[in-house]
Order: sequence, then C-alpha cells, then structure tokens
Amino acid sequence: MQWLLYGFAVVAGILNAVQSGCNATLGKSLQIPFVAALTIVAVSLSSLLLAGAVFGQLSWPGADKIGQVPWWAWFGGVLGATYVMSQLLVAQRIGAATGSTWWSLLGSCSCWRIIVRAR
Repeated sequence: MQWLLYGFAVVAGILNAVQSGCNATLGKSLQIPFVAALTIVAVSLSSLLLAGAVFGQLSWPGADKIGQVPWWAWFGGVLGATYVMSQLLVAQRIGAATGSTWWSLLGSCSCWRIIVRAR
C-alpha cells in the first residue's frame, strides 16, 4: 500500500509543475495578480472541503490539540500564499516551465541542503 503514496507524490509533483502555468494564465486573464491569488485560494479551499466531505475528514481538532501546535507552524499559510503569488508574478514574465517551476525547484533543493547540513 505504501507504493501508492510514492505514486501520489509523483503525481503531485507533476501537478505542481502544471499549476504554475494554470496560475499564470489565470493571473494574465484577470490582469490583477492579487485577485487571481484569492481565486486560487478560494478554489483550493472548495476542493479541500469537497475532498474532506467525501473522505469523512472534516472534524476539527480540540482546543488542546490546537494549543500544542508550535507557534511557527502557523506560518505555513503565509508561505503558501507567498508561493502562489510568486507563481503568478514570475511565471507571467519568464514562463511557467523555465521560470516558476525550475527556480522554485532550485530554491527547494537549496533549502533542503541547508536543513540537512544544520543537523
């Protein structure tokens, strides 16, 4: 069963590359990158709510669990929003494949290398 997770990760990586082009096209069509980013977040939220309903995963954790979350973990949403905005702005100007996807990959690999060395 674990091999399905590897396959899912590969598909997610492919979809991430395609997402840059989709997001750039949406930004170009709407001509307001911030509104495009809000649209992307709204569609993402709707998709997650639908998936959660289908798979029965829409229960909220208790206040005790929420209180145990490290303070820095809440910045994931800010980092995700920054990534979406970078896709909208970068992919429009230098292309989704050569720009947003490859430079994002370079940044991810560089960060991973720094984290591994820090251990």
